[in-house]
Amino acid sequence: MRETTGGFSEILRRGFDAARCQVQEGPGAHIEPLAHLTYEAEVRLKNAALGEFWRVNGLGGRPENLIPSPMPRNYRTTTKRRVVHHGTLISLAMGEKDGLRIPAGFTSRLEPQEHHRIYDAVRHAAKSPTFRPLANALNFVAVRGTYDAFCVILNVKKLDAAIVRRLKGLADQLKASELKVLSCIAFVGPADSRFYLDNAAPSTGSVKTKTLFGPDFIRATFDGVRYHYSPAVFCQINHSLVPRLLSTARDLLAPSMEHHLIDLYCGYGLFTRFLAPDCAHAAGVESDSLAISFAQGNCEHAGVGDQVRLRVCRIDAASLPQHLPRRGCHEELVLLDPPRLGCAPGVIELLAQREPARVLHLFCGMEEIPRHLREWYASAYHVSRVVPLDMFPGTPNLEVAVLLGPDAA
Repeated sequence: MRETTGGFSEILRRGFDAARCQVQEGPGAHIEPLAHLTYEAEVRLKNAALGEFWRVNGLGGRPENLIPSPMPRNYRTTTKRRVVHHGTLISLAMGEKDGLRIPAGFTSRLEPQEHHRIYDAVRHAAKSPTFRPLANALNFVAVRGTYDAFCVILNVKKLDAAIVRRLKGLADQLKASELKVLSCIAFVGPADSRFYLDNAAPSTGSVKTKTLFGPDFIRATFDGVRYHYSPAVFCQINHSLVPRLLSTARDLLAPSMEHHLIDLYCGYGLFTRFLAPDCAHAAGVESDSLAISFAQGNCEHAGVGDQVRLRVCRIDAASLPQHLPRRGCHEELVLLDPPRLGCAPGVIELLAQREPARVLHLFCGMEEIPRHLREWYASAYHVSRVVPLDMFPGTPNLEVAVLLGPDAA
């Protein structure tokens, strides 16, 4: 889709030109276009661009100053490489197309150095004739985890006896190394997929994942709150900013024992588990059954399992009504954190019909904000506060928390 002149990325680019910032040339310029700037300069540009984006699109409210990332560089806790095959050899690409393979000598400013060393180890092993069957079967290599411990995901076209033997051999090398690899899993994905974790059925057999060593979960702690989640489910890419994201959600929604929380797209329970102790009841809804199973465990570990109801369903206007709780005597608070492309048609209207006291809509796709806010306005909700967070430093994107309330009668 072609960007309009009112798109955030285009406005940011124009601001970049107007500020006469030095344009990054050479390797990596298309991958992380702002990472060569000082972080202070990047924050200034993003604040100005967000204000202009709000004005040009005629959006309600006024964005507050950007909450900066505690780690503006080397912050990404999830990285991936697409495997590009060249006969019996492979290279690893950062993008989704062959043209975005890593240029020679390029080192990302946004990824932890430990991730680079893990990719180097996998690439070196793949050169060996011993691992050639595995190299031919690889689609993606990904690294997830915290800043101290890592899970390596090896996405393969198939799992047969020969591939499994090589997978275990590579996993043993990673385990014996000094790379802080805590676990390694194999994931079966379609050969032509754009995603390193694809929800499509495996091309052969019925096995989707196989743990090669280590735990089948990642352990993370945010602001003293413990979470477990599967390496195969969504998580925030910038762990350093998650505590501030959680506290911002609490400050904006202001939950109390007079409220019932509905957390849509709840994933492994990041917000549900954090906010449930402040509410009378909470309901989390997610389309991924694996994520919900971890959300249940996280809530039970926190001692709030009895007051939280978790449901798996497609999040669309047709499926949601039968999975949302009945309206009771408590005022409702709604939090929704959809994927980059936003909500399905009718979801916002359906939520507005429940007349929640406050809605916190989190956006990680800037270009979807005007469309969705128009839907809220059409449903008699207005913007109260706009709090941007720099979840993606070095890139032309933000996480934006928009607090909405019902229009006055």
